[in-house]
Amino acid sequence: MRPSETPHQALERELREELGVSPRIGELAQMVRHRYAEMSEPVQISFLRAALEERPRNLAFAQIVWSRRTELPLYDFLAADRQVISRLVRGEIQTPSEKPRREGLLTMGSRRRRLQPEFGL
Repeated sequence: MRPSETPHQALERELREELGVSPRIGELAQMVRHRYAEMSEPVQISFLRAALEERPRNLAFAQIVWSRRTELPLYDFLAADRQVISRLVRGEIQTPSEKPRREGLLTMGSRRRRLQPEFGL
């Protein structure tokens, strides 16, 4: 997140830059505090709901896939993401249902991490 951005603005920018979409950013799904090994202080991570009106394009990752919540345990998520992923798998957090063809969780792989959730909460 850039210093002048809100979590909503940061997610909108990231989805535009990495997936070429103009998302509608919704409400907060969950907040997590996590301390990364390379950081001295824990960070607060906001998981926000988002809806995509257009088909995402992979502009920044090794791989992106649409996955059903029951398949999420098959992926290697960052430690900071695992709590929210567990809640998704258990059905405690619902995915968007506005357009059934877009339901699901979009996961993105990068060089530093195999798959990281960014959309669908």
